[in-house]
Amino acid sequence: MEIELFTLCDFAEDMGNGKMVIVGTFDIIWATRMPATHPACSIAARIRVYQKDSGKHNLTISIKDSQGTQIVSPVEADFVAAITEEHESGVVSLTIGIGQLHLTTLGKHTVDLEIDGNIVKSLPFLVRQK
Repeated sequence: MEIELFTLCDFAEDMGNGKMVIVGTFDIIWATRMPATHPACSIAARIRVYQKDSGKHNLTISIKDSQGTQIVSPVEADFVAAITEEHESGVVSLTIGIGQLHLTTLGKHTVDLEIDGNIVKSLPFLVRQK
């Protein structure tokens, strides 16, 4: 498997047929006061799977604050990679709308992408006060 895209953004939508709309990708949130609420946030991922990846897989996305505490419930999903012999690879597209993101601490936060129990990609993002 290869993670071709993994980003935190304001909005993401899977349009089908391999197309995805991503608006406002970011890695810093500026808060005027704490606690803070980021009004809208989504996560977009595009995972390339190959014949060797065939089968069922479990995916988990979690968001943790600067102390390592989960700040939203982890999102879990199963997907099946089924690549036929005539195709070299395929794509799994994923968009998750988180909605309001409630933040109680400043500092480095992370969005982790875990597949089959292993973290395969981690996105850092900062929460800073203006």
